[in-house]
Amino acid sequence: SSNLVMALFDCEKNTKATELCVAAGIRAYPTIMYVGSGEYHDTDLITSGVLGKDKSAGPLGATTLRRTVKFQGNWQYGDQILDWVRIMGGLSSWHSVVDSGPLRG
Repeated sequence: SSNLVMALFDCEKNTKATELCVAAGIRAYPTIMYVGSGEYHDTDLITSGVLGKDKSAGPLGATTLRRTVKFQGNWQYGDQILDWVRIMGGLSSWHSVVDSGPLRG
């Protein structure tokens, strides 16, 4: 059993869809994004300071939406995507525990 939900979104369907995709920082198709329970940081402070946040997050750039992270690997390799989804799921679970569980400060 999994809580993973996958969705296909057409950025060119209408003006509102295009605006949402621009706001999300989507620049190329396909773009795979993970929406989780907490904040994700695509890069570290030093790399983003040297290269700029947009370039330091990888070839597709950083996402501008809270709680999301873009897949930066080769989407043609399904195993790479599945590994990434598993890692993001683990981080999302960790965020859930830290943000609302016994570790919350």
